[in-house]
Amino acid sequence: MNKYVVSYDLNKEGQRYDLIIHFLKRLPIAIKVLESCWLVKTDKSIDELSDNINTILDSNDEYLVVKFDDFPYGFLHKETIQKINEEF
Repeated sequence: MNKYVVSYDLNKEGQRYDLIIHFLKRLPIAIKVLESCWLVKTDKSIDELSDNINTILDSNDEYLVVKFDDFPYGFLHKETIQKINEEF
């Protein structure tokens, strides 16, 4: 499976984060690592994943999808690190 970082900013007040969160949680593996940043695993290509996200968000929103192969490094809550270790 492909591993991606997905990050987004919904730039209009009153945006409904639930749509993007629901989509990400339906992927085979999705871990919320920061407020609007997720690590995901999916069989989708980067183009497919990006296109799917693009259909959910408004034209004033921004997002970034980055494929990664190495183990991610950073400082996160212990529970988040444990999930990453188990899934990635």
